[in-house]
Amino acid sequence: MKKIRIIVLAIVLAVALQATYASVSPIREDFAKFDRSYISALFLTMKGNKEKAELKLLKLSKIWSRFKSDYYSYSPKDSLWKKDFDKVGEILNSAKELVSKNEIQKAHETLEKIRGIFYNLRKRNGIDYYLDGIIKFHANMEKIVHPLKDKKPKDVNAELISELKTVVTKAKEDWNDFANRKFDATVFSFTPEKTQKLKAAIQAESNTLKKLENALAQGNKAKIIKAGLAVKKNFRKVFLLFSDLK
Repeated sequence: MKKIRIIVLAIVLAVALQATYASVSPIREDFAKFDRSYISALFLTMKGNKEKAELKLLKLSKIWSRFKSDYYSYSPKDSLWKKDFDKVGEILNSAKELVSKNEIQKAHETLEKIRGIFYNLRKRNGIDYYLDGIIKFHANMEKIVHPLKDKKPKDVNAELISELKTVVTKAKEDWNDFANRKFDATVFSFTPEKTQKLKAAIQAESNTLKKLENALAQGNKAKIIKAGLAVKKNFRKVFLLFSDLK
């Protein structure tokens, strides 16, 4: 019995120490530093700007090198942690090579994989990171935008409206969860002015989702297209606030 108590106590202490380490570790701030360059690299490759994308990827690689050095062994209990870190390094190398070959869109698609890898890594390890709320929303946002891209009102049929209603309901839930998350400006080095811009951009997206919901309820096809495509525009405004683009 005494031996069992000692084992239980050891487990409790180990969990407590891990929680304490996570709370005092600057890993959230360092994820934010990585994301500042990562989000910029995503945007520049999406825009097809080779010169700026190459420079941003060079900066991102340096930040990644430091991040990996600091956190490669951060979570020994997670068997996927180091494998995920290795994947991210491979993705960055591949993206740089693709940009050098002027295959910039492929580089963008390659870089996008990092978002999901880090989202799942943080989720598995209980790392509460503000931007994971917007990453969760992203998947349903694409399900709204993709079917409406290059569509005319005559292309929006009853089946699509029904599908969009389901997706928008879920997207609104995800967005509201993100909008209500506590934001720590110090983690992302936001000034009070920038924090206000963030609040305004979040509210703008909430308003757009409501407009889309109303348009779907009314069956107004022109408004469905307009509001649906605006969802991504407003998302991008929020997301880019966390980049280091000027």
